[in-house]
Amino acid sequence: MFWTHSGGFILGRVDTVFAKKLNAVVVSVDYRLAPEHPFPAGHNDSYSAFLWMVKNAKQLGIDPSRIAIGGDSAGAGMAASLALRNRDDKGPAIAMQLLLYPTLDNLHATTSGSVEDYPVWTRKTSFNAWDMYLNGTPGDKASPYAKNKFS
Repeated sequence: MFWTHSGGFILGRVDTVFAKKLNAVVVSVDYRLAPEHPFPAGHNDSYSAFLWMVKNAKQLGIDPSRIAIGGDSAGAGMAASLALRNRDDKGPAIAMQLLLYPTLDNLHATTSGSVEDYPVWTRKTSFNAWDMYLNGTPGDKASPYAKNKFS
């Protein structure tokens, strides 16, 4: 499992609880975070680490035909963007994608994106995190690998 961590693209840690409980080889990357390192820094770090994992699968004790990618929250958004880039680059096969409550819509143009009263990660906080991740690039002009719009 290639795992990317949560944190709104602006914080977070590699050593997630998920990775500790999974009975499998888990590779995660401490990707560079915004605002100091906006897109595409973290995305490129994550994709490079994924390709490294695939290249070194046998030495890591991984069956290369069973590699999954995933993440939680912003990490799930990162995993989704990696899958898109991997598809476009005709990269190695991905056996499964596990997206836990993915951060996908930088415009918040969905029903859940319009909710205002989440106790910790508010809509305003989310917009601020996206703005830092995209380095102020207007959401509709952002790279498809950053905004994860699938339409």
